[in-house]
Amino acid sequence: MGAELKWPIDTEHLPVMKLKQPINVPLCGIYGRSFAYYSLIERIPRIINKIIDQCKTEGSKIKLACDASDKDLNNYIQQLTKIKTDLVTNQCYELINVDTPEARKWNAWIKSQIEPRYFTNLWVYSECYIYRRIREAGELNNGLSSFDPFEDQKRKAFDSTIEMMCVVAEKLTGMLACSDKKKQREDFITLIKLCLWSNQCDLSLTDGADLDLDAGAGAILDPFEIIKKFKDKVLVDDSEKVVDYVIAKAESIARSSGKGGDNTVIFDIVCDNAGYEFFADLCLAHFLVSQKIVQKVRFHIKSIPWFVSDVTLRDFNYVIKACSEVSFSKTVIRPEPREVSSEPLKRIARQWRQLVDDGVFVVMHDDFWTSPHVYKDMKTSSPELYRALRAAAGVVLKGDLNCRKLLNEVHWPPTTAFHHALQGFHPTAVISVRTVKADLICGLPPGKAEELNQIDDQWMQTGEYGTILFCDKVEPLEKTVEN
Repeated sequence: MGAELKWPIDTEHLPVMKLKQPINVPLCGIYGRSFAYYSLIERIPRIINKIIDQCKTEGSKIKLACDASDKDLNNYIQQLTKIKTDLVTNQCYELINVDTPEARKWNAWIKSQIEPRYFTNLWVYSECYIYRRIREAGELNNGLSSFDPFEDQKRKAFDSTIEMMCVVAEKLTGMLACSDKKKQREDFITLIKLCLWSNQCDLSLTDGADLDLDAGAGAILDPFEIIKKFKDKVLVDDSEKVVDYVIAKAESIARSSGKGGDNTVIFDIVCDNAGYEFFADLCLAHFLVSQKIVQKVRFHIKSIPWFVSDVTLRDFNYVIKACSEVSFSKTVIRPEPREVSSEPLKRIARQWRQLVDDGVFVVMHDDFWTSPHVYKDMKTSSPELYRALRAAAGVVLKGDLNCRKLLNEVHWPPTTAFHHALQGFHPTAVISVRTVKADLICGLPPGKAEELNQIDDQWMQTGEYGTILFCDKVEPLEKTVEN
């Protein structure tokens, strides 16, 4: 889905140049032929308009669900309209008008910015700020304080992928029993790639549009076949390094228990999209604990609605509950006749619920994940979270936004090494799993970016290509000096 960049009729108020995003420069909306510019001038305003239209057409439903008043809804619409107007006219960021510790951190950050305007500041800063303001619009209207304006879109996207989840659940069942090292390793790699391609289900990229997932009459949507089909679309594939490292690290931690160490092996997943992508994350986590590679998986989710389809606590619980109750059956003719049903999906979802109840699956939602900060700043802006990540055998960060923050929103030369682009973010082994949807990348072999540019100069915006990046450089936190 290449972005069709359109120059606005009136650009006098925007400091925009008709240039592509330069190399070695942070992504910014001032480059008029960049995806950052397109997102700020067209994509994000459409997302806001969709919320406004929803409030107007489904106002009665929203008011009933949230116990909101007409005044709440009207104020909410006015505030969203102002956010959109401020954005497209490149106004300065305003302070957040709610008084919470998290909002105070945001306001301190806003005051620290040299050029806190939408198009002149880093794209990731402006985009995060917009979603925080959308949340604020609900907080300022009591009846909408818990309103998720993207919930209906996420639920529809979930429903459209039930068939794929049933197929995956059936095959996952055969991966859970303890197996020999060769099969364990192969299944681990397969599930990482399942997580990779599930990242295409990104509603912020499609502006909330429904996913086109029709396999055709008599056929089945098989995500494992997608992995094979897209083999050459994985531009950097460090999956084997990931698997070898995590298994070896887990075995090392287990051995340390005999020397008085803690043998609880933890693996962290920083989630991205709800629905099918989160389902794939759950499958990977289930595999890791069932194969006794790790004893605990921590899911880092968002504390507020974020980037349309990111996982919140409500989404986390919804996916597990919906999978445990779904009813699906389909007779498949191609590639061979068989029946596909939801029974395996319901069984594994009930196991997920038990894993949550037993504390094997742990849900965490630190405010850092919905802050504007890039990840090299975590050591200073959220040292407790950085320290928590150090306890994990590895952390996989899912999706495009996480990758943008890992790469510090810089349009690196494509051959830049991942460990260099991380700029000091080394709490544990870092794994980035992403389908490429923004003008930044690293780790490519020489000449690959130039080859892709010849095919499509907007290839970094489409989600058609993926990367699995790995860095095993781990730096301990500095010791605290006690007075």
